Amino acid sequence: MAKMLAVYSCSPRFNESMVRAVHKVYGTKGIKGVEVTPSLDTINVEYDNGRLDAAQVDQIMLNAGLPVSRKL
Repeated sequence: MAKMLAVYSCSPRFNESMVRAVHKVYGTKGIKGVEVTPSLDTINVEYDNGRLDAAQVDQIMLNAGLPVSRKL
């Protein structure tokens, strides 16, 4: 099990209506942490790459309804 970090741009900026979506992501097996940066335009997701790959994390974010795109 190795922890990986996925970094996403959030546009529009994170707001209160997105809180439930973040809870949904955090409740997914393999997701170890979700952090919204103070600037509210970036979301960091720590995940277990033994359970999930990057494409799966991307899909989890989109399925939760978060308007994000992965930063490379």
